[in-house]
Amino acid sequence: MVNYLVKPVSWLMVSLCSFTVEPLNLAKAQILPDDTLGTTEMSVLTPEIIGDFSAIQIEGGAIRGENLFHSFREFNIGEARAVYFTHAAGIENIISRVTGSNLSNIEGTLGVLGNANLFLINPNGIIFGANARLDMGGSFIATTASSLVFENNLEFSTTNQKTIPLLTINTPIGLQFGEAVGNIINRSELLDGMQVQPNQTLALLGGNIFLEGGNLFAPGGRIELGSAASNNFVGLVLAPDGLIFNYEGVQSFQDIQLSDEANITVASPFLSASIPVVNAGEVRLLGRQLIITGDSAITANNFGANSGGILTFVASESLEISNESNLANNNFSEIGAGGEIKIETRQLIVRKSSIRAATFSAGSGGNIIINASESILVDGSGGFSRLSTESFSE
Repeated sequence: MVNYLVKPVSWLMVSLCSFTVEPLNLAKAQILPDDTLGTTEMSVLTPEIIGDFSAIQIEGGAIRGENLFHSFREFNIGEARAVYFTHAAGIENIISRVTGSNLSNIEGTLGVLGNANLFLINPNGIIFGANARLDMGGSFIATTASSLVFENNLEFSTTNQKTIPLLTINTPIGLQFGEAVGNIINRSELLDGMQVQPNQTLALLGGNIFLEGGNLFAPGGRIELGSAASNNFVGLVLAPDGLIFNYEGVQSFQDIQLSDEANITVASPFLSASIPVVNAGEVRLLGRQLIITGDSAITANNFGANSGGILTFVASESLEISNESNLANNNFSEIGAGGEIKIETRQLIVRKSSIRAATFSAGSGGNIIINASESILVDGSGGFSRLSTESFSE
């Protein structure tokens, strides 16, 4: 085992934050359904009390098999506002598209009353503000693709709004990116904000992706950041434990950047009699240049009885970790094990930062696997830079 002096990790403990919603005004939610699904299957917005708060409930839409489709000209949620989709029994996916020319600003709560997965598709761009929050039982996919593709080359498109066939829509198989691909920005600072339930997936798939002090949480689940350029296809598989994406159809990527103490974690829960034992989850970042800076962190640490998670970074040009940022997949459990950190890139640059898959208990540490085809630079001048692991390979 290799031990190094490492900088302590600052852990964020998730706590529930209450919020207040003022008396509802539908116009302030800035959600405008369109009629591209036909007048009988338009989305219907209704003021409701959900829990102790006023909210907008989105009903209606077009049901095709296990999928519920919604179409909007505008989709925005103002600060201190809450919007919830509803669905009937048997619905697995709620698929919402934006056909207008404006990006979506999510400043409040976006939720689902049920366990269906939620897709938000807006090729113009999506911004999650400082108080953005998710409240749902299923997975969440925000994307600036132009369409969701099904078998038989059927598409639910933001630009070509054809009538949805009644019998031939089944499971989605991928996302098609068009000529113009908008960016995705996450600035959510809430500790229970951009979060999904254990074993679910939280995915941001778009052009350039920026976490500007934003947080993403999926305890024991999956977090996926995929940055695709124009006219590319990202494959999709709906698995029992979340959604899985493949990038075989992507010929060119764009960039992903974490800054201003951004945080991504899929760490396993602490051992507790009230919490089922789950592994730490998986984080994947795929892009051209991956930049993690400004005291930002990506973690899949293990606090439970099972295995640690997996952190995967695939950068066609470079992965740069700088300014006291860290990638951590450590083991803090007496009976568990650490996970893996996998890096595939042309250039790996580590400046005043750390990459760790070590152990801080009687359990075993993890592994760091690096495939850098051109160069590896670890620069600790003016600060620390550490690679710490029980097993290292390159």
